[in-house]
Amino acid sequence: MKYNHKLPDSSVNVSKKSILLETLKLLGVLLLLGIGFYFFLSASLNYVVEKITPAQEKQLIALIDFAPVMENEKENAYLQALTDKLTPCTSLPYPIKTYVIDTQEPNAFAMPSGKIYITKGMLQEVKNENELVGIIGHELGHFKHKDHLRGLGNSLILAFMSLFLENNYGTLFDTSLQLSHAKYSQKAEYEADIFGLSAMQCGYGNVASATTLFERLNDGKKWEYFLETHPDFSSRIEKMKSEIVKKGYNVEAQVKPLKEKF
Repeated sequence: MKYNHKLPDSSVNVSKKSILLETLKLLGVLLLLGIGFYFFLSASLNYVVEKITPAQEKQLIALIDFAPVMENEKENAYLQALTDKLTPCTSLPYPIKTYVIDTQEPNAFAMPSGKIYITKGMLQEVKNENELVGIIGHELGHFKHKDHLRGLGNSLILAFMSLFLENNYGTLFDTSLQLSHAKYSQKAEYEADIFGLSAMQCGYGNVASATTLFERLNDGKKWEYFLETHPDFSSRIEKMKSEIVKKGYNVEAQVKPLKEKF
């Protein structure tokens, strides 16, 4: 029998599968593994935070404390007096100190050091004392739910994982992590809103004007808040008003004017 030499098919070293499809599958697997690892770390963090006793939290607060803001002493005293009205309703194991900071961006935040900072920009948006008490109540809610500790831990997790996100694959990965973190943070904001109402009713005697600040700031946009740490104002207002009706909070009280000009 005569042997006929035959050259191999030119496609012998070429996969018959789509390279694009295989790449997308690989990216999907890596993305799922990365997100899974992030949620594992977050769940571990939440477990540890929940196990922290009030005494341990008090020690931790003292450990990471830093020098207070000393400017605006008169305004600080006013904010502290309002804070002291609400803190007995929170059962927190440590005192909360509230300060004004000279920043024009409207914001307020609870720091892991047991301090609330309210910016000048936010205070200039406030029209009455009731709205100011609502802001403080919201920030106390973050302390009550230990969001200040969870937020610190999550920031460290994101910073750690970002070390591995320096290529094109990392862009998609990083966006997914941001989305996951945003949804967690937005949930915490909703819960702080609800707690703020209860603290306001308990310590201040009413929740009058509890949503009016948000109503003025509401830009009617929702999709722009998709990756933000705070939810859109419309949703927050709706949830707060629903809670007010559900709990029968007092909304008929007279609104008090601000005692200090910011």
